[in-house]
Amino acid sequence: MTQALPRNFDDLIAREVIKHSVDLQRFGEGTAKASLNELVRLDRVLTALITTRKNNTRFKILQAMAREEIEKAFTAAQMRALRDTERLIQLEAASTAAQLNAVMQQPVAVATLGETMLKAVRDRSLVLGAPSKEWWARQRRGVFNKFSDLVRSGYVTGKTNQQLVAEWRALFPAIRREAEAHVRTGIMATANATRMEIYKNSPDVIQGLRTLSTLDLRTTPLCRGRS
Repeated sequence: MTQALPRNFDDLIAREVIKHSVDLQRFGEGTAKASLNELVRLDRVLTALITTRKNNTRFKILQAMAREEIEKAFTAAQMRALRDTERLIQLEAASTAAQLNAVMQQPVAVATLGETMLKAVRDRSLVLGAPSKEWWARQRRGVFNKFSDLVRSGYVTGKTNQQLVAEWRALFPAIRREAEAHVRTGIMATANATRMEIYKNSPDVIQGLRTLSTLDLRTTPLCRGRS
């Protein structure tokens, strides 16, 4: 049976979501910082590989060393983000249920997420149209290819190690920005997917959906167009 809703139900929920978004931003910043620490370490290691390169060092040996370090760093960054994402699902489920119960002033929603609902959240949590695992794999390949191309050019054109280090340092900030944006977007995608599952599990209360977007420099064109 459909519950009688307060006349300004959607506005009350919107306010709760907006207040909660501050907590989500903090959560995302913490996750991004922890994951990026692994990439900062990777930057130092790859820079050291370039610096110690000698003309008689075989390219394939250097390439193999770089591949191992890139795999290690991105795996650590991905696993940290994954652990935080799984924790976020539980926290967001509890927060969403609490918001509904507070607005309705009675226990109309539960925060329990079964395995089917957890799978639905993970399936919904796409970033730029791809699952997080696929995105991290693309980044591994992309960084490895950038590094390989850079070092190969040093052997072919006779560039000094100092020149290669300068070129690498010009490339790496974009790699960090992409990773940070992915983690932040992933946090919001997971939070939204979790919220949707709780809403779907509360049909007596939730009778429709309304888009709520923060319009700032980080807002995607898709979300901007829906506002």
